[in-house]
Amino acid sequence: MKKVKTELVYYRYNTFLQTTSDQIIWYVLQVDGQIEKGRCFTENELTQFVAFISTNQINFPNKLSILECTLENTPFCTAFVTRPNQPSNIILRKEPCVSSYISKCMDVVLCNAQGITNHTYNLDFDVIGELLV
Repeated sequence: MKKVKTELVYYRYNTFLQTTSDQIIWYVLQVDGQIEKGRCFTENELTQFVAFISTNQINFPNKLSILECTLENTPFCTAFVTRPNQPSNIILRKEPCVSSYISKCMDVVLCNAQGITNHTYNLDFDVIGELLV
């Protein structure tokens, strides 16, 4: 089982456009009732996600790393947990739901360098990324 480490740039959660590069570790998003949590990629999911990254170099600059994954310490989200500054986890979905408040986990929209929405995420699974600080 694997997880993917990338840089991510030019994305937006609520009205904030992130123009500097963040280090992210990505997992497949699994929904269990009110809890959204990460799980390791299967080989098929890994292949699809890596292909998506390679076609979206504006948002995923530089090299990616494929790392071993265990179920320990994977990210998770519960409803309505707020944080004052920025999310600690971000979610890529086909149809993101961008919120006006900041919480622990937030959907993001991919943009271009000018901040114009360029959200082309089209995989059959959603992913959750843990922001590394």
